[in-house]
Amino acid sequence: MISKLPRIKRPPTIRAANIPGSGVGAKRYSLYANAYKRIDEALASGFYIECIAICESIISDRLEARRACLNPDDHLKHRFDTIGNLAEKLWEEEKSQDAKVRSLYRKIDEWRLKRNEAVHQIVKLGEKESTQEWLLRYQALRATVDEGITLSRETSQ
Repeated sequence: MISKLPRIKRPPTIRAANIPGSGVGAKRYSLYANAYKRIDEALASGFYIECIAICESIISDRLEARRACLNPDDHLKHRFDTIGNLAEKLWEEEKSQDAKVRSLYRKIDEWRLKRNEAVHQIVKLGEKESTQEWLLRYQALRATVDEGITLSRETSQ
């Protein structure tokens, strides 16, 4: 009998807290500044999947920060997570009933599907999909990049 491939699990990574004097805020600022610079460079070179991946990292980091803020005493809720899990958990945990906040979580979840198509399905062809060729598929990613940049900025406000 063939056994299942055991999944390799990494231990959870806990988000660094920005404690006065820790330098975390300055380091995070530098990472963000360089990330946005790289997005601009990648966009100019047509590297759309790279742009999408960096946008996802920024958005996830902001969602992780919000989740940590909402749950200051539960450090398990300060860990790195996927963008889909974060949006879903924040939808449930969010104390604010502000329509803008709720709308942002919904937009992130909708963008997540486009991001997944770009990163995980760019070469896959489902039986009910168009037979769109590579160039058309790749050019269509520009809209996902633009939306990701907008969402990364919205989550940073």
